[in-house]
Formats: sequence, structure tokens, C-alpha cells
Amino acid sequence: MQLLHYLINLSRRPDRWERMSARLQGFNLSPTRVDAIDARQVSAEELDLTTRRTGPLGPLHVGDRACTASHFRAWAAFLDSRDPAAVFLEDDVEFAPDYAAYARDSDWLPADAEVVKFEKYSRRVSRKLLGPGLRTPQGRRLHRLYSRHTGGAAYLLTRRGAKALLSLAGRADVPVDHLIFSPNVSRFARTRPIYQLVPAIARQEADPAGSDIAAERRARMPLRQRLRRAYFEVNCLPRQLVQMATAGAAWRKLDYAPAAPRGTGS
Repeated sequence: MQLLHYLINLSRRPDRWERMSARLQGFNLSPTRVDAIDARQVSAEELDLTTRRTGPLGPLHVGDRACTASHFRAWAAFLDSRDPAAVFLEDDVEFAPDYAAYARDSDWLPADAEVVKFEKYSRRVSRKLLGPGLRTPQGRRLHRLYSRHTGGAAYLLTRRGAKALLSLAGRADVPVDHLIFSPNVSRFARTRPIYQLVPAIARQEADPAGSDIAAERRARMPLRQRLRRAYFEVNCLPRQLVQMATAGAAWRKLDYAPAAPRGTGS
């Protein structure tokens, strides 16, 4: 059975819904649209139901809060189904040609998996702290993710993962991508089994206008907030050294690739 795909989309961006629907239909996938919460129309009190107004990285901008609340809405819709796992997408994602191999079912998941990140954030090759790799039947590898890898455009959740995230409603104090994928500032990311698909099979498309939220973040990030982020990077080093010593974690190259690599690697 194919994995459910929840596609988060603003009602004022039908162009993105049409483009993403066509991409997924090319893989014989029919996404379920989740009406994104519009930062231009939502009240702060409504956003308080899912997110706090400030957190360890500083005040949360209304765009980040609305985006996070939209993901909460998608997780709730998934738990109303009986499916064991589902994929969550934002509306500006491009996929590797073998994406369908991972979208057919969840049989390839490790038994303990709660989150699998499909995406490679940014178009630059980066290094992330990853555990030893498990080769999937489709050819790519799964690694436990131990370092920050932001971006929430394409990921899979099991029911356990979705329930754990929904239990944070009203207490989420960082943007959704940090909440799921930044152990620096998120207890969820530090304590739950989160995997990264390597190489990644999805990435945000190259949009000349760029992401609205990313642009807002860059424009409003003062020096104090940049220093906070640097502090959390340094503060997590002792934990990472333990993971390297006890879990086989190592700093490994991560990139998006349109095809699975040959060989088994590690």
C-alpha cells in the first residue's frame, strides 16, 4: 500500500499545489492537500494553541509559527487515518527519479524509526553527524541523525513519531524544522530515533524568489540571535563526542543525488 502524502499548501498559492500535484502524479501518487495556516490572517492567540511566542533561539516570527501550526494540522490528519506511516511535504519540493521506490510502502523502515528525513537542506554539500548506515532494498542508506539538519520540506513520520510531536502542542518553542531535526534546541530531536536517507531523495526547488520564511529569517536575525545559535552548536559537542565513541557516529558527507549510489559504503 502506498504511503499517504500530506501536502501543506496555502490557499493563495494554487500554482504550487498544481505543480506539486503534477510531480507526485508522475510517481502515481495522489497527495492529500492540507490547508496551510496563513500568517497574514491568523491571530496570535490561535497560534498559541501549538507554539510559544519565544524560545531558546529567540522570538518566533509569525511566519515560523504559522508554518509550524500547519505541520501540526497535517500530523493530526494523519493520526485520523489507520496508516502506519505517512510523508509530509511542503509545496516547493523536487524529487529524485527513484522517489517512488520509497513511497510505495513503509516495509523498508527500521523497526525503531519514528522520523525519516528525505530532504537535503540547501544545495551545498554538507557534513552531518550520522550513525552507521543501513542499506535499503532500494539502494540508498539510512543513518541515524545526531546533528542539526534543518528544513522541513520532506519527511516521513510513523504513528509513534506523530503522536510524540502532537503531544508538544502549545509547548513548541522553535520552528518546526528545528523541533524535529535540531537536537541542539529540541528534546524531541535529542531523544527520538530520527533517520536521514543518504543521499537525500528530495530538496527544495531552486526558486529565484526563494522561500518566504527563509527570506524573513535572514532579514530579521540580529547578531544576538546568531550568537545564540553558535552557543547551542558548541554546547552540544560533549553529547556528540559520546555518540561518536559509543554509537559509531561520524561526520559524513550528505548531499542530494538523483540516483542511488553504487556499492554498499558505510
